[in-house]
Amino acid sequence: MRIMTFFSKLKKRERGVLLVDSLMGIVVLAIGLVGVLQVFTYGTQYRADASMRQKAVQIAAEGIEKMKNVEAGTTVTLTDYQTEAAKITEPIKLTDSETFQPTVTVEEIFNGTTNIKGDSKVLLVTSLVQWNDGKKMQEVTLNTYVTAEE
Repeated sequence: MRIMTFFSKLKKRERGVLLVDSLMGIVVLAIGLVGVLQVFTYGTQYRADASMRQKAVQIAAEGIEKMKNVEAGTTVTLTDYQTEAAKITEPIKLTDSETFQPTVTVEEIFNGTTNIKGDSKVLLVTSLVQWNDGKKMQEVTLNTYVTAEE
């Protein structure tokens, strides 16, 4: 009998504990879900940024390849490279929200002065691609070297 009365008194004293416990559980769960949601949002944004950067690198590499194809024929001068580079200026619009602005520049960095066979001017080719990601301007720059005859 005593045991029964003890449990009945204990049950009466702890009447609202389950409600408070469940509210605390819901609060803890909500805080955890907010954290998971922030990580998910960050991951999605990071993946979108990486995709845009990958497309920009491909466009910049295409600009460099166009410069390398100039020299595939006969001897090429600095002016030939600069003329070809000036053609690569039109914006590339992949979708309504994805517009890339490529720019290729060619500058002379070394003018060979020795009499070694194959001696020529060394040119720095810079392929720059810019785009707006909705927050600020982003850019990717690729560099390579080519040679030009005097």
